[in-house]
Amino acid sequence: MHTALLLSLLACTAKDLPPPPDGGGPDAETDGTDDTASSPSGDDTATTDTTAPDDTATIDTASSDTAATDTGAGWLTLTGCEAPALPDDPIERVYQYSTGEESDHPEIFMESTEMVVQWDRGRLFSVGGGGFYSFELIDDYPEVRSRQNGTRNRFDAIADVSDGDIIAVAHRETATVHLYDTERLDAMVLDAEFQVDAFADMTARGDGLLYTVSFDGVLTTWDASDPTDPTVLHNTEGLVTPWDMVIDGDHLYISDASLGIVPVDLSDPRAPVIGAATAADAAIQRMDIDGDTLYAAAGSSGILIYSLADPSAPSLLAQLPYSSVVDVAAEDGVLWAVNHEDAIAIDVSDPSSPVMIGAQRTDEWALNVMSHGTSALVGDWGNFDYYAVDADVRSPEAHYDRSELFFYGDDAVETTEVVLSNRGADTLRISGGSVDDPRFTVEADRLELAPGESARVRVSFADDGEPMEATLCVATNDPDQPVEEFPLAEVGEGLGGLALATGMDAVDFTLGGLDGETYRLSDYLGKPVVLVFFGVW
Repeated sequence: MHTALLLSLLACTAKDLPPPPDGGGPDAETDGTDDTASSPSGDDTATTDTTAPDDTATIDTASSDTAATDTGAGWLTLTGCEAPALPDDPIERVYQYSTGEESDHPEIFMESTEMVVQWDRGRLFSVGGGGFYSFELIDDYPEVRSRQNGTRNRFDAIADVSDGDIIAVAHRETATVHLYDTERLDAMVLDAEFQVDAFADMTARGDGLLYTVSFDGVLTTWDASDPTDPTVLHNTEGLVTPWDMVIDGDHLYISDASLGIVPVDLSDPRAPVIGAATAADAAIQRMDIDGDTLYAAAGSSGILIYSLADPSAPSLLAQLPYSSVVDVAAEDGVLWAVNHEDAIAIDVSDPSSPVMIGAQRTDEWALNVMSHGTSALVGDWGNFDYYAVDADVRSPEAHYDRSELFFYGDDAVETTEVVLSNRGADTLRISGGSVDDPRFTVEADRLELAPGESARVRVSFADDGEPMEATLCVATNDPDQPVEEFPLAEVGEGLGGLALATGMDAVDFTLGGLDGETYRLSDYLGKPVVLVFFGVW
């Protein structure tokens, strides 16, 4: 596994810094904070309001399942942490195919980041850490058939060149594309490999034509109908920082972090023509098309939904504020999205008014998803998870704006809060809240949340100078995750406390650089400083 931990220490106030760029690409991390972003401008744009109510919110204590006491001033003291009676869960995990140590398939090392699925032929191909894998789908369940290691045991991109047996896989660092004949899943044959300078991504029409984009802004058309002798047909300039591509008939769409969504006319598929870009207020990471609607995974900006009524000019219909969305897939009126932590199902029978169906917490790090009717196959790092959904069932969905709570030690009685939002389609009820330490009190400013509403859960700590080692527990009627736990700590207890102490002075330190120089944090006062720690094992 390859893991990167990013710790940002800012030695200046937030107002001194420009807005950071959105972290495009599949390596964007979930940071546990509320990444909800404002919708791009447009009168027809739908958003979800997750603003927390003020201190005068009306308290509804009608729920008999809730252990709470009205303390006045708009707050209820919570006790216990028992889940109430739960509604039906609209999402079911039908199966999980797990790999790696202590799994059903310990002989396989796989970190799935992209897939090609040929449902009609019962074939699945996956790339990522571990290389290029082929699977046979038996009743939609994968069974591994072969593996190609790739450079440093990985590939980064995949495309179905011939709508059948020729599969292209690529490695970004070496900028190399490999064409494999996969007629025999258990004995894939390398037909050819070729270089694409500054390779970013690729896609194909299934007719032997392959399209690649590069970080130097070039769209290249390849004739791979003879996979042993791929040739360049056309180079088209005009891109800046392309990342993902998706094809729909005679149109190709490219996500470009600088330009937005770039439509490309494929009326002559051997000589594409780049059109005028539609600006996006986010770096779009992955896209999918269902009918005349384009769905875009936009990282911390959530999901962007575009109409393709005019294929040459995508127009924004709606924005859904889910955190760190890295891939989307849509079919038959159901949109699936993954955000490292969850598989999310959304009713898009009316794409301009999407409705949350539900979400399922994944076991590892969900990076990609493929639709199969209204069901979905999720590449969850070392697992494949197959989900089915009942789009007629509506349930609440609890979303918390943080995963840890910190106390700063300035007052005898300290308080901190977590904002709980209902991103589902039915009423969310808080049934309890407690901390396994009598020095803490847990309160909420409301107990029932309609879809789109939020509540504040306040934790108070009577500091007596003794060490803190405690956990906050909150219970709701979320059918997928009814009980959530949050570690509590004082600032200064490890790097996490320092990272979340926004506005406080960072601890000064020095580090030696690869150039032999010594660098001190205080020398960069007034500038953003980013430390990147890599662990490889």
